[in-house]
Amino acid sequence: MTQEVAELIKKVGTGGYKDGSSITPGFLYHPIPFKEYHQTPVHKLNCLEEYRTLIENYDFKDKTVVDIGSSGGWFSFNISKVAKEVHAYEADNSVRAVTEQIRKDKGIDNLTFHADFTKDTQINADCCIMLNVHMWLVKQYGLNEVYAILPDSSC
Repeated sequence: MTQEVAELIKKVGTGGYKDGSSITPGFLYHPIPFKEYHQTPVHKLNCLEEYRTLIENYDFKDKTVVDIGSSGGWFSFNISKVAKEVHAYEADNSVRAVTEQIRKDKGIDNLTFHADFTKDTQINADCCIMLNVHMWLVKQYGLNEVYAILPDSSC
């Protein structure tokens, strides 16, 4: 792990409460799927099983994928290995800074991390995943707005 990423991880959870964000300093929600980050403290490990379920039921090869609520990038980084492109949305600026720096360090060009989307965000993708984030979207925007934002998808 680079010193720059280690310093960015220390900032996670220090900015006060925001829906869906870590409130424990230095903790990420999901692990980062690279060996040098396996010691980073995380809140949730069952993303391993969730990812297995995703890849058993959907072929991401050569697809454009949107990951809403990407957190530490577990799904985005893994899916970017086979997808044409991945657009990951994360509202927590400190978490997004971590994942963006890792993306740059790893030279992953088909993955883009974006700030949280709004009702005006246009999402054009073959597949949209939003694991563990749907309740925050409905809370923030309302169910009808969420349906209007999200594309129809088979994933």
